[in-house]
Amino acid sequence: MRHVYDLSRLRVLLVEDSDNLRRTLQIMLEALGVGDVVTARNGLEAIEKLSTDSQYNKTRCRNVDIILSDYMMDTLDGLKLLSWVRESSDSPNRFMPMILMSGAAENDIVSQARDNGVNEFIAKPFTAGTIKSRILAVINRPRQFVATTSYFGPDRQRKQVLEKVADRRRSAEERHGKVIYSFDRVIRPQIEGEVYFYRMRNRLKELAAGLNAYGTGDLPEDVLDEANSILNAGAEDFKDMAYDYLQEMSELCEEALSLDEKDRAETFEALHNLAQELRGQGGTFGYPLITDIGRTLFEVIGTNCPRTDTTIAIFQAHIDTMKAVMRQELRNDGGTLGRDLLASLDKAIAKKLKPVTLGGRMENSDKAIEAAAVA
Repeated sequence: MRHVYDLSRLRVLLVEDSDNLRRTLQIMLEALGVGDVVTARNGLEAIEKLSTDSQYNKTRCRNVDIILSDYMMDTLDGLKLLSWVRESSDSPNRFMPMILMSGAAENDIVSQARDNGVNEFIAKPFTAGTIKSRILAVINRPRQFVATTSYFGPDRQRKQVLEKVADRRRSAEERHGKVIYSFDRVIRPQIEGEVYFYRMRNRLKELAAGLNAYGTGDLPEDVLDEANSILNAGAEDFKDMAYDYLQEMSELCEEALSLDEKDRAETFEALHNLAQELRGQGGTFGYPLITDIGRTLFEVIGTNCPRTDTTIAIFQAHIDTMKAVMRQELRNDGGTLGRDLLASLDKAIAKKLKPVTLGGRMENSDKAIEAAAVA
């Protein structure tokens, strides 16, 4: 049986440090039908709201059903929040479904999230359809939880299997592990190699479709169009935010050049964080070129780059190109000008990667960037 889900009884905790994206996601979740969206600006604020001894918790957060959180945040990031939910005695529900979002979706990032017990992962940029599909995944096909001496969280072996195959797997599990049908508390094995399997009722499906609901479900057909329109409406706010971020990044480059290499760690971390935000949000709000340029930046310099003047020059080349994209409002692939900008960026990178010592900022010698800057 195929249900039409009603999410009005669900409460989602949204954790995102970008004001614009947090506001957009909140409105989008409400458009998808979520009845109550609680927001937090970082992992620490989320923990304060979720903690079992929190005054806030006593009024709203005790019955959070799903957490949707950014991965990279100042103060306390999404990975640490996930670990707290799964391991802390103050967590209101160590089985709580958690969805992480990140502009950096490299294999090591995704693996860290899985190893800490994430339910679903969303790579930025995303669409309203992506958010919808991940929420449906934790409702329609929740994975059983597994406890070993070193891991507690959803089964990391994601398999879409026929019911007969699933029955055989359950029989094998029962021969090699202990099956637990309660989730009032978490019991961990004490012997290396032992495995406990937690079998729980699907509470989210009960909230969305009623008691004794079987089969899968979907959301009403019209909600996705409304959610997508909200993303489009957020593009203007993103443009203002992008200008601010890019200006701040230019100032950070200037600041880094005034410091000795050994003193640049904090400045480089701030540059990385701002670049990741732009990389993640660009495509979400209709500027995929910003995402492409951000991706190119991290492919060239990596996450643990040397803090040299050459690296700063490469940062500035990417910043200047992104400024040109935003100034010209190059949506989608940007057409001919977009391709010219990317080609000029490639040339600038190749030039800066030559074995020469750079002093000071990179000059914008590329004609496409200059043309966009004066247009």
